[in-house]
Amino acid sequence: MRAVLFDHIAIAMPRLADAEPILAGQLGGRSAFGATTDEYRFWHWRYEGGGDLEVLEPAGENGFLHRFLAQRGPGIHHVTFTVPDLDDACAGARAAGYSIVGYDDSDPQWKEAFLHPRQAQGIVVQFAEPNSSAHRPPEAPGPSITVIGLRLSARSAERAHAQWGAVVRGERTDDRDGALVYRWPGSS
Repeated sequence: MRAVLFDHIAIAMPRLADAEPILAGQLGGRSAFGATTDEYRFWHWRYEGGGDLEVLEPAGENGFLHRFLAQRGPGIHHVTFTVPDLDDACAGARAAGYSIVGYDDSDPQWKEAFLHPRQAQGIVVQFAEPNSSAHRPPEAPGPSITVIGLRLSARSAERAHAQWGAVVRGERTDDRDGALVYRWPGSS
């Protein structure tokens, strides 16, 4: 069975155009792909050593990103993990006491569901089951940094392990400074 893999971090900003000088110019990301929906626009930048950063910009009127930016300002909106089977991932999360929101299997190229931030320590966690032919890593060597993950504070070590270890299936290691560290071996 394929493992759960860390896929990308998504950052909400008022304007996509403001991200490029940093993500490409300073961090060396390679512009990859994006699209526009009724509620938001998104664009991905990929990095040589692995990793992907997505930027979300609100579109339309008074959508979820408008509310997010009004309440929190620009910053991390969600973190995405690819899963071998979306239904299994959702069942595991429900068994651990999480509610699933935004379940959508209508696109065979990208099925997705989310853990709500109220239950997931303040961050939206996205599970995605991609069609492997539609979800590819960068083709050519690119710039100079590697996106390796994100650093968050947790309300409790027990809740952190329940979420990042049990539900999202990360492997726990402890950092030298005593911080909890979860890794997803095989992730880019």
